[in-house]
Amino acid sequence: MKTLAIFAVLSAILFGTNPTQDEYVSWLKQRAINDEAGNEFGQALTLMLGGPIFNLSTTHKDFLFFSIYQTDLGTGAKIGAIGLLHHFLLIDLTGSNPPHVVAADAEGRWLPEDGYTWINNPPVTGDLRVKWDPGRFSSKNPHVVASNAEGHWSPEDGYTWINPIAGDLRVKWDPGRLSSKNPHVVAADVEKRWLPEDGYTWISDPPIAGDFRVIWSPGRFSSKNPHVVAADAEGRWLPEKGYSWINNPPIPGDFRVKEDR
Repeated sequence: MKTLAIFAVLSAILFGTNPTQDEYVSWLKQRAINDEAGNEFGQALTLMLGGPIFNLSTTHKDFLFFSIYQTDLGTGAKIGAIGLLHHFLLIDLTGSNPPHVVAADAEGRWLPEDGYTWINNPPVTGDLRVKWDPGRFSSKNPHVVASNAEGHWSPEDGYTWINPIAGDLRVKWDPGRLSSKNPHVVAADVEKRWLPEDGYTWISDPPIAGDFRVIWSPGRFSSKNPHVVAADAEGRWLPEKGYSWINNPPIPGDFRVKEDR
């Protein structure tokens, strides 16, 4: 009899505290507002529209002592919860982890995998869809950025792979390497420093930090080829006065000169 009485009391408590759909919608709306922290527009939109939208897209299964709610967010994503004792517990509706999403440090939170970002910006509660984000810096590998092809990476401008081995994302600064972003600019010996390509000079004099524009500089001596100077036409070179090309006629790419006698 005592066991039956305890069971009856417990059943009455569970029955009386089985949360309603209105409670669930209020809880879901508050979660969405919390996720929009710092985004006043998103918070206002959720306050105005969240309740009606969540109500229309929610299914409710009532098991007397508890309820199961499922909400279709209209993005291919769903969020669900078990309602019990006027509280709600999120449940996994996917059966497995969403693609390219990893567990964050905070319990119940998720983050896009390295190289990915949320499809929605700002993120939408329960929508765990992600997309590859070309140009995004890796959060794990310094000086590595997401390339255009999904799942592939490239060294940051001025760097190269230490080993051309799949999965080894270590890089090193590569002096003399042409910039992939700034025409006629090359990596200097000091990491993160840049120089104009041979025959060019900075547009700004003195140089301005972050301004990588260059101009061809006629009359400028080559830093690579002795007694060779930049001609008037961009990309063209001439022997210094008193010198001539070793080859006659000149051979493209051969910048060796000899002194005239």
